[in-house]
Order: sequence, then structure tokens, then C-alpha cells
Amino acid sequence: MIENRHGERCFAVGPVEKRDYVFGQVGCQRSPVFPSPELPIFDFSVLGGFDAIPQMRRLEGFAAEGVATVALVLEDEGIVAETRVEHNVYSRTSELPDGAVREIVALDADGGRIYSLCLVRGGCEK
Repeated sequence: MIENRHGERCFAVGPVEKRDYVFGQVGCQRSPVFPSPELPIFDFSVLGGFDAIPQMRRLEGFAAEGVATVALVLEDEGIVAETRVEHNVYSRTSELPDGAVREIVALDADGGRIYSLCLVRGGCEK
């Protein structure tokens, strides 16, 4: 976590293997604040193929205590690419689905949904 000049809490990600490269992405939040029950993940995933529903290129971000895994929900509502949270961080760059991704979900240790981040323009409600 870093703080910007306005005192807002910010988070950053970047490749650890590149020592001369400081940050790949930086994100600051005002409301809701991460970590909180309203926002248990702060996602920095990379998406591509911006048609109606994007494809996942990299799944990564930060997770609050109580989030055991972060996963993807496909258009057919199947959950794939479950990624363990370790030290409040999740990261997956391989074995991601080729198909369209609807949501990123945070799951507790029992596999129950804690939070859902909709990636579909117009919303995920059916």
C-alpha cells in the first residue's frame, strides 16, 4: 500500500523480476475503501478482446482477510481458474479460459461467494 499526495490509499502491482521497473499499474480508491466487506478484493486484472464480454489475460490483485480464492465466472456461469490467495495477493497468468469472462468472484474457505465484480457492459443480472 502507498499513499498519494492527497492522502488516499493506493495499491500498485508490477513484475517482480524487473528491478528497474517500479510499477505496472497503480490504483487509488475513495469509496468504498479496500479492504472492507463492501470491497474485499482490489482487482488489477488485465482484460482483452473488448467485445460485449472481455477475455482474461491476467488475473491479479489484492484480497482482504477471509478471501481464500479468487475465480472467474464464464458466460455459461461456470466457475474456472480458481486462484489461491497468499499473503493477501492473488495472481494467475496461465491456464486462463479462452472464452468470455462474466465476473471475477471472491470465495471464502468453503467456496461461498463473498463478492462479485461484473465485467459485462450493462451488468450481470439476468
